[in-house]
Amino acid sequence: LRAYLTGSLQKEWNADKVSRVAFSRAASPERGRYYRQDIELRSVRVIRSRTGPMSYSQTISVDKVGGRHYCALVRLDPDCPATARKP
Repeated sequence: LRAYLTGSLQKEWNADKVSRVAFSRAASPERGRYYRQDIELRSVRVIRSRTGPMSYSQTISVDKVGGRHYCALVRLDPDCPATARKP
């Protein structure tokens, strides 16, 4: 869990795909406390064209299960705009 929530490790392990990762903590009455991950991906070659840079945000909710185990739920954040898909 710690490795997933560390931006520098995300950039190191996915250096060919990720250009920037930022984490923050947030809270809301509906969701409770959660982490927010903002990601910018590099342009990628797809068949004969390139995707262009893409960005999106996701929320990460963490629950402690038992003494030393955790469960993480990762979802796209509907409150943050993502890069629009090309037609």
